[in-house]
Amino acid sequence: MAYTDTALPADVADALRRIDFERKGKGLLAGFGIAALLLVALGATYASYKNVPSPADPANGKGHLVTPYGY
Repeated sequence: MAYTDTALPADVADALRRIDFERKGKGLLAGFGIAALLLVALGATYASYKNVPSPADPANGKGHLVTPYGY
């Protein structure tokens, strides 16, 4: 991306520092956005599954074989 600011920098090093600062800011903003979206997705998943009841006869709850389909 080209340097598009109307105020000309004093020198090339100043322009590169400014561009680097802008890129780091955008990168941090993108990172926080991705983290926020991940938290929202995990929260929605937790909220949708937190009230699912456990089975009355879990397969790993007893030492003998479980009868399939409750027969």
